[in-house]
Amino acid sequence: MPLGAYLPGDPNANTHIDPQTIAPGVTYTTYTQGYASDRWTVDVHITVDNEAGATLVQDLSTATDEVNLLAGKNIVAIPVPIGPQPDPTGKPVAYAVRLVTNPGLKSTDPDYVKFAALADAQNAVKNILKPNAVDGEPLYTAQDGNPSTGPWNVRVVTIDPTSPYALRVTHGQDIATPEPLRKQVALSGALLGVNGSDATPGVAVGPPPVPPNLPKTANGVPVLEGYTGVPEGLDVEGGVTMNAANDHRTALLLNGANGPAQITEVSTTYTLSSSDKSSTTVNGIDRLAGNVYGCGQPGAIIDDSRLNPTQAAQDPIQAVHHGQCHNPNDLVLFRPEWGSATPKVVGADPGYEVVLNNNWVVTGSRVAGGPIAPGQRVLQGIGTGADWLRQHAPVGATLIATGSLTDDGGKSVAAPALDAIAGGGPGLVRGGNIDVSMVKNGFPAHSNVDVERQPRTVVGIGAAGQIELVTIDGRNPYPGGSVGVTMGEAAAVMKWLGATDAVEMGYGGDTAMIINDSLYNTPMNFWGAPVGPGIPNYERALGNALVLVHKPGP
Repeated sequence: MPLGAYLPGDPNANTHIDPQTIAPGVTYTTYTQGYASDRWTVDVHITVDNEAGATLVQDLSTATDEVNLLAGKNIVAIPVPIGPQPDPTGKPVAYAVRLVTNPGLKSTDPDYVKFAALADAQNAVKNILKPNAVDGEPLYTAQDGNPSTGPWNVRVVTIDPTSPYALRVTHGQDIATPEPLRKQVALSGALLGVNGSDATPGVAVGPPPVPPNLPKTANGVPVLEGYTGVPEGLDVEGGVTMNAANDHRTALLLNGANGPAQITEVSTTYTLSSSDKSSTTVNGIDRLAGNVYGCGQPGAIIDDSRLNPTQAAQDPIQAVHHGQCHNPNDLVLFRPEWGSATPKVVGADPGYEVVLNNNWVVTGSRVAGGPIAPGQRVLQGIGTGADWLRQHAPVGATLIATGSLTDDGGKSVAAPALDAIAGGGPGLVRGGNIDVSMVKNGFPAHSNVDVERQPRTVVGIGAAGQIELVTIDGRNPYPGGSVGVTMGEAAAVMKWLGATDAVEMGYGGDTAMIINDSLYNTPMNFWGAPVGPGIPNYERALGNALVLVHKPGP
């Protein structure tokens, strides 16, 4: 996007609204820029790629093969380059296949593959693609990541380090049940908040049991956790770990060992020892035993086809953004914050649990799936994880849990009042320079995730210690709307705003900002979606959030 060039710039292309004071040391600023000049088109899902339903591929020959297949069905389409790489070559990151709308025009004509209105593109999908059993969808061309005029809406909350307010991580009433941002802000008594990290997707919403028709991998492991909205990756609240890290991913640390705010890559380790001197590894916290969403935890085995054989053979498996891993020998800790009951384990192994009191003394055992009383903790195991519990955690045994939270240099970043949250996306800025750490955070080097324009939420830290909460709306090309940004564009925005370090939080339809119980931005679940209160999932339920609360008194 041309934000870095336009701001400040042509007054016809940019409107800068002066900062508003929300509270002492807290300001809110909006930036609007650009105008709509893109058009609707029809994206044809590529069937010759390895991944079913793909919309982007990285080599031109695959896109050309798809075009040739469509020609056999009398469908005229062309390959389209997507998102030039941010390097001197300027080569496309990927290619898409687009339906030709006006074959009589030259391919260089802007109307060759574009419709004037969304309804026209929808009719083309219905009348041209569907009768030929071809999948596709309307797409607004600004999404492609190619040069665009916008428009863009950028909202920025700046928190001065001297403010009596401080940023914290929170969740809803419990971790197992996601809550809209508005409710999380209210429950925490906060002044404002933005969406937090990414979360588990899926068809199964809320508490167990998991529906029997849940999709499974070839080895019978459920593809989804059965809990939509459980945070993906690190979540620490007031020094208490609610969710273990997907190791080596970028996270925001608040009140850690290195000061009030830090953005760095982190990993977690947890060890459990019994009265009989035996010890073992706790692989995860507050997640269903066996399913490791996002990978990057001890014992995780990849179920995801996106990795090449070398990556898939790594032990332990690296973090994979939205990757589905499993662990047949898992051991997981559930805290009271999880909810009223542990989940049932899906599969042939019913799992085994031991119940602990507040002093970590074993008070009972059972098949997985049972109540969590106030003050209790529950260890849930399958495979050798369950075997260890049976052998070394009998009723009356005292267990000792130890853990660590370290950066990639092995240095501890933990602190008694630490709050920490994993980025839903990669790091964007480091040391004042744009550094989009895709591979380190489990993304392909380039994919539609980074090259397409989407709504995004970003957190930045400035040189003076100020924290910036930034939402950039997207998927809305209509008057007053915003088309969103690529990850590279988001990084450029943060650098322009003065961030020395920045990380992306959740993105897409998750992007939201609540101030004083009012929704300040316009969430969009998909391009061209209806907006406003009363629309289902307009304010999505989220796994966690970043909220601004009053600092405790002396």
